[in-house]
Amino acid sequence: MEGETSRSSKIAEDVIQTLKTRGWCIGDLDQVNAIVLVQSALSDDGKASTIADSVESQLLDMDLRSIGGKSLPDAISFRKASHLQGRKVLQISSMRDVAVSTIDAFSSSGHRRLLKLVLTDGHSEIPAVEYSHLPSVGNDIAPGAKVRVENKATIHSGILCLNPKVMTVIGGVVQSLYDEWHMNQKYSVFSRSSLRPTEDGGVAGPPAFAKLQAGASSIRPSSQRSRVSDYFQAISKSSMPVAEGFVTKPEVGLENVIKQAENVVDKVKTLEAKENAQWRPLPYAMGPREGYSASTS
Repeated sequence: MEGETSRSSKIAEDVIQTLKTRGWCIGDLDQVNAIVLVQSALSDDGKASTIADSVESQLLDMDLRSIGGKSLPDAISFRKASHLQGRKVLQISSMRDVAVSTIDAFSSSGHRRLLKLVLTDGHSEIPAVEYSHLPSVGNDIAPGAKVRVENKATIHSGILCLNPKVMTVIGGVVQSLYDEWHMNQKYSVFSRSSLRPTEDGGVAGPPAFAKLQAGASSIRPSSQRSRVSDYFQAISKSSMPVAEGFVTKPEVGLENVIKQAENVVDKVKTLEAKENAQWRPLPYAMGPREGYSASTS
């Protein structure tokens, strides 16, 4: 029993080492060891190379973000580097022919392409460009496919330059990434000009592009500008300080602001009237007092 266990462990170590020499950087060893154990039981000859082939075929269909280990340098180190040391198995995150528009990329053929790719090890991403034609890379490769980069690929200005000598496609289909890519492919070929209004008055797609009228004298209609101006003037007036207790917190709305302003005016007039009613001038005698005239005579 112990002999079988040690033999299985030895086979697993040999398979992992074989995968590493092929460029695989494994992060989740437990998951890969489980795959190795299953493939070892299904193998006829029990050779590490044969089992490694079977395990690799399964790894190609798995997302490196879940099983991959970090093999790429950080962004700062990558921008400063002149070469990427291989061998590394990376995953395509995105790919686009930047020589043509998105719509033309799926409808035209025979043009000279320039592929821009984003590659990942499951932890970080690097930009790459088709420096010379890559026969193994077709336009129908979906994100999730694996590539093997080797032989000191050149880096210029933080971009990995790809050619047939440094990169080969080894395949793989990550189902979730493929489904998302396929959906985008399906609907990206529709141009805005081909969209038509639906029967219920809607539009079967995004609205048509409207050019910016830079020379237009007005952006909003005059009636809308007038309403906006009146509203802000009312809000400005309502924010003026008044006597405590005269008004409550103003509510949004022009009519409420006007009513509260009228209430303030009425209350101020009422207070002024009360103060005027309480004040009376003292009588002033124009002639001399009687006592004063008698004493001076």
